[in-house]
Amino acid sequence: MAWWSDPTDAQATLKTFANSQNPAVDYAGTLTVMTKTLEPVTAATQIPALQALHDNGHPDVNPQDWAKYVDNTYVNQLK
Repeated sequence: MAWWSDPTDAQATLKTFANSQNPAVDYAGTLTVMTKTLEPVTAATQIPALQALHDNGHPDVNPQDWAKYVDNTYVNQLK
């Protein structure tokens, strides 16, 4: 929910953990992908979003480590 409720924090997270040079643009793009893949939170839905970050100037983002970047506890709360 932080992506939607606190864009400033989300952009700071991108800057810190994805080494984003333009967190506002990366936030907008990631938000678009995450909105399309909101549920379920699985490797199949998250790897493409992280791969996009990796391919667009963030080589430190490893899409195969998707669980490191994604907090999927909210999925269990929805059940």
